Amino acid sequence: MLTIFRGPLEALAGVVYGVVMGMVCWCLPHHKHDKLVLFRFLLLFLGGLFATFGSRAADINGAGG
Repeated sequence: MLTIFRGPLEALAGVVYGVVMGMVCWCLPHHKHDKLVLFRFLLLFLGGLFATFGSRAADINGAGG
């Protein structure tokens, strides 16, 4: 029974995480910062690593991708 809800739950977790990371990358760092592109790249890269390995650790493997 739990496997029926697992797919939509993983997809929903991925969407929520993506929206939160999008808002973080939009707000941080300030848009007039000298190294804006570098910091946003690092935020996206580290956020992607966290999503991949964090979702695996939380046993919701579909949310990372």
